[in-house]
Amino acid sequence: MAADELPDLDELSIELVRLERRAPELASQLERVEERVSQFPSSFGMREVRRLKLEQEELSARIDELDALLLPLRRVREA
Repeated sequence: MAADELPDLDELSIELVRLERRAPELASQLERVEERVSQFPSSFGMREVRRLKLEQEELSARIDELDALLLPLRRVREA
């Protein structure tokens, strides 16, 4: 494998930190929208809930993917 084909681990680590910081914000935003929709149902609100849930699922999947990619690096640092 050529060096230019290897992933940039620093870039992946920065992305992971950014996504991990975004996760609680997104969860809080989703909670607020769900609460608002439960009190004042609307088609717009339901679309927003679906959009936020999809974003949350994608964010979680990407965090899992990055964790898997960076696991060997973490093992080296722990040793």
